[in-house]
Parts: sequence; structure tokens; C-alpha cells
Amino acid sequence: MKPRSFALAVSGALTLVACSERTLDAPVDVSPVEATLVTPEVIEVAEALALFAAHAVPVDANGEGTRSEYGVIPGAKLLSSSSAYDCDTELPADKATPLVFYCGSTRCSASDTAAARAMASGYKDVKVMRPGIVGWKDAGQKTVPPAT
Repeated sequence: MKPRSFALAVSGALTLVACSERTLDAPVDVSPVEATLVTPEVIEVAEALALFAAHAVPVDANGEGTRSEYGVIPGAKLLSSSSAYDCDTELPADKATPLVFYCGSTRCSASDTAAARAMASGYKDVKVMRPGIVGWKDAGQKTVPPAT
């Protein structure tokens, strides 16, 4: 690794700020460099179903267009943004709550960004359902319209 690249990586690691440590009410962005420093476990639909049955919380990192087209997993927390959401108000207060993030499909990485943000803010049990809402529907699972 080049010295400049190493310095940037270390700088990114040192500047990673958890949502709960922010000041004022400005959202904290997780840069692509920072997002690679914490990696959530990737799961499939069947694993997500079992976790939801055991009270894990689905977390939707999709935008309004995807939500309108495909719906959302029943009971999902809908993030305002995958990269700049407010952990304090948009995620459960208990950081031990199991969270399963999802986005559109296997080609989408918004769930990874959102999950890394949660992990950086102290959430302990964070997973990404890689197939996303498209895979969820393809597996015959129910969706509901997004709450307005």
C-alpha cells in the first residue's frame, strides 16, 4: 500500500464517527472508505425469515421509487437515506436489537452502507439480506405498501 493510501485509510478510520457521538443535529456521513472498515454478515432470504420470526427488525435502505414499485417487508423501519440517516431516531434505541438491512437487489449496495453506519454507531447484531426486496418477492414473501 502506498504511504498516501495508508494515510488516507488511517485518517478515514480515525474520523469514523458514530451517530450517537455526533454533535448538533447534523447527520454523519459514512464514506466508502469508512464503510469498508466494518462489514456486516451477508444472509439470504431464508435466514432473514428465521431472524424476523425471532424478532429481528427489517431495515429498508431503498429509495421511494423502489419502495413504491416493490413494497416493503412488513414491519420494516424505513430509512430516510442509506448514507445519512439519523441512527438515534430511525433505528431502535436498544443497540443489541438484531437488525437486517436490505435494499433493491444483489446489484444494490445501499444496505451495506446503511448497515456499516449502524455498526459504526454501536449496533452489535447487524446483517444484510443480499437479495434485497426483489429477492424477497421472488421467494414468494409478502410485501406491503410503504407507510406515508
